[in-house]
Amino acid sequence: MTWKERRLISLLSAILGLLAAVLLIVLGIRYRESRPEPTPVSKPETGEITEQEQAPYFSALTYYNGSTTLNFSLNSKGNWIWRDDPSFPLDDTVVLSILSVLSNWAPQEILTDAESVQAADWTHPLGSLTATTSEGTVVRLLFGRPTEDGSAHYVRVNNDGTMVHVVPDDVYDLLCIPIYDMMILPEVPELTEDRIDSIRVSRAKSETNSTNTPESMLFTAYRMGETVTWRYGGADITYEPLLRALLNDLKALGTLACKIYRPSPEAVSICGYDAPTATVQVVYADGSEMQTLRLTVGNPLPDGTGNYVWLNDDTTIYTLAPSVLDTILKLSANGLDGPVLPAA
Repeated sequence: MTWKERRLISLLSAILGLLAAVLLIVLGIRYRESRPEPTPVSKPETGEITEQEQAPYFSALTYYNGSTTLNFSLNSKGNWIWRDDPSFPLDDTVVLSILSVLSNWAPQEILTDAESVQAADWTHPLGSLTATTSEGTVVRLLFGRPTEDGSAHYVRVNNDGTMVHVVPDDVYDLLCIPIYDMMILPEVPELTEDRIDSIRVSRAKSETNSTNTPESMLFTAYRMGETVTWRYGGADITYEPLLRALLNDLKALGTLACKIYRPSPEAVSICGYDAPTATVQVVYADGSEMQTLRLTVGNPLPDGTGNYVWLNDDTTIYTLAPSVLDTILKLSANGLDGPVLPAA
């Protein structure tokens, strides 16, 4: 092969390489022009929003989960509140989680074909969401039916009917968390045996009360160094099984859940506050001072998952599970196992 032939081949190869590069550039431009773009959610000019930074960026959030509508907004102090009752002690974790999803919008998939858009079933949406930024930008989501495998939902963003966003189920699941599950619960002290001075278990007077069961039972702790002796009516009951079970259950009072915040007088009566099943009063050490905690146990829940309860003078109706109340209810109904000692 002569040098002229080699030169010709080199020139043709260069031209071919240049044409290939131009073709790749053209195809890349066409791909970017034709592919569906996610509907953007307004973000700050730099960086991503963390959950702790949501408050100054978003100012209001409203959503409907198919049965309940919840409205939240920032107050003058920059705290999120439940607009139906601004005094409600809101734990804003759920709100911030939802806003984090919006500010870092990342659908699993975006579908633009007409069949997928129609199959999402926008005539019977499962829920909707509207969020407003501090600049006044409004973001709207409409939740259609779940995907075939049930792991995600079809979502329409900002009323754009030309595409469907596929987002994981956990986004819609956040909308379904009840408002009372977002409540900051009262702080219940850790009632360990070494802190407790006395426990009084009482029940409402009733004509049906057993004649051999006292209406009030006081268990008192006596300490000699690190040794604790429990007495009731002068008798040593330190190793009484029901007392040991009671001491164990008192550690779990912090598992209470809110049932009704700001209940009506009728609700309070229906739930059993007027004639409680049992009342427990615990005197315990808080540092160098003695404090008292009072638990009032009302009627059982209709579904059998526990009882309505009240804590101290708090008017909120809470619930506790049977596993926490079992021993209290046994003592209230039957006293200690074996011979019943005189009430202290």
